[in-house]
Amino acid sequence: MRSVPSGALVVALVLTWAFGIGRYGGPDEPAHVLRAAAVAGGELIGQTSADLTSGYRVVSVPAALASGDPGCYRHDPRATSACAEPTQTSGAIRAATSAGINPPMYYALVGVPVRLVGDPAEVYWYRLVAAALNALVVVLAAWRLRPFGRTGVVGLAAFAPATWFLIGVVNPNGFELVLVLLAWVGVVRWVSRADRSLAAAWWISAPLAVAVACRPVALMATVAVLAVLELRGHPSWRRRVVLWGPVGAASASVLAWNRIVHLHVDDPRTAGSGSTARAALEAVRSMPGTAHEMVASLGWLEFSAPTVAVAMWALGGFFAAWRWRPGRAGASAVLTWLVLLVAVPVVFEVIVHRSLGPIWQGRYSLPTFVGVVALVLCEPLSVSRRAARATILAAALAEVWSYWWVVRRYAVGVDGSWWLDDAYLSSSVLGPRTWILINIAIVCLLAGSTMLTLAPGAARSRVTGCSRTRR
Repeated sequence: MRSVPSGALVVALVLTWAFGIGRYGGPDEPAHVLRAAAVAGGELIGQTSADLTSGYRVVSVPAALASGDPGCYRHDPRATSACAEPTQTSGAIRAATSAGINPPMYYALVGVPVRLVGDPAEVYWYRLVAAALNALVVVLAAWRLRPFGRTGVVGLAAFAPATWFLIGVVNPNGFELVLVLLAWVGVVRWVSRADRSLAAAWWISAPLAVAVACRPVALMATVAVLAVLELRGHPSWRRRVVLWGPVGAASASVLAWNRIVHLHVDDPRTAGSGSTARAALEAVRSMPGTAHEMVASLGWLEFSAPTVAVAMWALGGFFAAWRWRPGRAGASAVLTWLVLLVAVPVVFEVIVHRSLGPIWQGRYSLPTFVGVVALVLCEPLSVSRRAARATILAAALAEVWSYWWVVRRYAVGVDGSWWLDDAYLSSSVLGPRTWILINIAIVCLLAGSTMLTLAPGAARSRVTGCSRTRR
């Protein structure tokens, strides 16, 4: 990312996802929106209910947010999200949210700006803030990759269709994802010796600490980041204090919060009763499905990106990294990353199988998965202008195809018209077809802007692999 206009395009691109997805189309989005509204109103915990399982809390929110149940469409991709429009538009109501005891930081970051400058009764205002917040972190990560010139284009490989979808809705998982991506970029700069100062250590630890404070399960991705850094970066003890200290403080804050809310996580509806060995075996067997969700899930696990878009995304990653030849240290880091990517879901499922059952979803693995950026860029890598342009083109096609597929699903259903004839208004601002055209225009401008930086003499890598290389 080389300019403010390009950064603005990234923000605008993410916002097209926010406004193109149907009302409450994001996973568990109603719970997160209600939680954000309650926290912004000063209700940090809410009330328990004998009729609800642990984790649920009853809070006071605008009635419009609590009406319009997405259950009318969320498990049927042929149904549109028009049925989830609010039926009550004024007043306040007491409603239950399954995110009622989640740490409040993320919800304050989303809900308070809406309460100050937006409409607290409109779902899309929460989308706007959440998506803008995610997009700004992505822009920051891209700016930090500038010293890598065209080899930094490999970062596009991390943005699978599911990534675009997740950062366009209200969900702390999306914020965790972009924060961990920013930390992975810090690992790239550290291992490449572009920057090993104390400030560089803070660029890694601060995003990780915020991720853990917002979503405690981020601790697993955090361990993956710091483990790879230990293997490749060999930080001094002084820098280790900076790298691990904020994460430890964030973890302590989460433990304190859990004591305040008397955390007790269980759900009799999904809890398993089998042995630990059986739970581990089932988790291993589900890995192919988990991997597919991680790359392609675009809804409540009932709808995925088309095979063509996934293939284009994978092809773009191949173009960017086809000359990658990791050394011994790089191979060790890759092995560590793969073990964590596979083992963390299995260990998690084993730990919670008696209280929650098999609840791991592919999107939970995305923060660890985007570490592919660090693993590839931390090795000697030469990306030609032709390969970089091919990567950009493939990524652009994958994004546009996935976005059109998503908007069509929510506007007219997967059996509806490709041009979305008679589509409902996806938001109070613009219609679905308009958002598709805006998305395509932004992608074209962003792809063209990026390609211009690949012109001879305009985007030569100043850092290649693990050492500074001037060309």
